[in-house]
Amino acid sequence: MSLDEQLILQRTPRLSVEFRDHGIMYLHTPGRSLMCGPHGLAVIDAFTHPISVKDAMARLKGRSTGIQDWLDLIGTIESLHKEGVLVPPSGAETGEASPLSPDVVAFHQVMLDDRDRTSRFIEAIEATVRPGDVVVDLGTGTGILAMAAARAGAERVYAIEAGKITTAAQALFEANGLTDTITLVTGWSTQVTLPQRADVLVSETIGAQPLSERVLEMTWDARQRYLKPDARMVPNRIRILAVPVPRPELADAGRIFAPQDVEKWAEWYGFDFSALVQPVADDLVFLELPSSDVQALGALGPPVVLGEIDLMEEPELVFDRTATTTVDIEGTVGGVAIFFELDLGPGIDLTNHPARADARSHWPIPVAILPDAIAVSPGDTLEIRYRYAGMTVDVWCGKSMAS
Repeated sequence: MSLDEQLILQRTPRLSVEFRDHGIMYLHTPGRSLMCGPHGLAVIDAFTHPISVKDAMARLKGRSTGIQDWLDLIGTIESLHKEGVLVPPSGAETGEASPLSPDVVAFHQVMLDDRDRTSRFIEAIEATVRPGDVVVDLGTGTGILAMAAARAGAERVYAIEAGKITTAAQALFEANGLTDTITLVTGWSTQVTLPQRADVLVSETIGAQPLSERVLEMTWDARQRYLKPDARMVPNRIRILAVPVPRPELADAGRIFAPQDVEKWAEWYGFDFSALVQPVADDLVFLELPSSDVQALGALGPPVVLGEIDLMEEPELVFDRTATTTVDIEGTVGGVAIFFELDLGPGIDLTNHPARADARSHWPIPVAILPDAIAVSPGDTLEIRYRYAGMTVDVWCGKSMAS
């Protein structure tokens, strides 16, 4: 084994798991997807919390059925470490800063390049933080918002981050002379503790799917454990909106067997493949498109607010909302675009609305592809349902009975 058995590792944050046919599992991190063997799920479970490679292997040993299976398990650990899925808790294996992987750099670069997003958060922080405040920044990333809080007059800023980017954040705090004000706290926000209560919570944990990065659960946990009763929050409110759109051209890419491909294979191999030309399962599929592409599709009706969430209040475990919109253009509804609006502070908002988002917004817009297209005429009423439950999102759209 090439890894040091005494090395402490844990799984990286913002990791999602996808199971495909034949038991194949994919691990998705920002900017990267990799296929994993039969031991992948057990390995990432073993490294949920920081643990030495030796102790993790001892915990996993009972899973192996033979020498080759044991070698496959060891290979999985080594591969996931090499690909940046298993990382040291501090983001470095030694006291020296370790190089950042390309996907980590790309992920944070697009956020810093999103000037509208970052500038509006900084503006809100400057309007919210008061001299002497204690501030908590959830998922600090490169630390830009923590530094903004320090510049706004915070007496102490706790910058919480579980990812490998902590090495870069600490370097930035040092380069800007802010280490006396900002304390970097490594780990998941739901698992670390702080020595004092805070006046302000900053949390830019908003995904393209507005709730997918568990902003509701994480901010409520922080509200209970980190904040004073009269604390302020940036953002403090989220609105989730939807708009019906035509079916994007890419909607079926990789999902159905195209007739032209079936004809090609018949010519190549001498078999009739026409039985493959049939609808796929009705599993909800999202395409994540740039706001400009969604705007180019053309909305078939006005946006509708699906729900408004006050982050200061206890969240619902299942967020389930239905709203109606009246179609104003004749056409065919093939998808539902989901976007958000954030209240960051007095008079300061931020949105990825297709018509309002900045051209460099790092947030793509998820479009839920409907299994059956809906022909509509001006005046028809559509019902759109959005349901979030434990990181699972479902969207449904259909004509209202009144139409």
